[in-house]
Amino acid sequence: MDVTRRQAIEILEDGHARIAELLARLPEEDLVRRGTIGGGEWSAKDLACHLASWEDIAVRALEDWSSGHRPWIETVFDDDNGVDRLNAENVEAWLAAPAATALERFETSYREVVEAIDATSDEAWASPAPYETAKPRTLGSFIGGILGAPDRAFGHAYAHLKELRAYVGSLATST
Repeated sequence: MDVTRRQAIEILEDGHARIAELLARLPEEDLVRRGTIGGGEWSAKDLACHLASWEDIAVRALEDWSSGHRPWIETVFDDDNGVDRLNAENVEAWLAAPAATALERFETSYREVVEAIDATSDEAWASPAPYETAKPRTLGSFIGGILGAPDRAFGHAYAHLKELRAYVGSLATST
């Protein structure tokens, strides 16, 4: 079943709100503490930047698709190690950023992707790829995959929620 634009926005809003609520409970020293999220390598700040990076990618993919071009992220998906490499590069790029800057980016990227989806017409959302591809899909399903989790279109935040919740909970019980 395809996800409508409205449903996509609702999923994104809920996931973002849940992550934002947990991030807001973290003092800066806990927000930037490495080795707490992402399989033991990331900080909560890194997670916020990771989610923002994929929202930025989705906005760019929407623009590329709308211009009739193959979105560059397709080449990443075609590479067996592409997503892992891209995730590592994106986290690395934001390591030196102050926590406040990372959280601002988390909010800005979220708003931009929601605005881009909202500005897309229903006709465009349901349109097939305007470029040759071996993976026929609609714009909505493509963006749902970029912002998705293995079992939920547009559910990327949910893929990380349990781990972030556990980290925040561990700090609450250790005080």
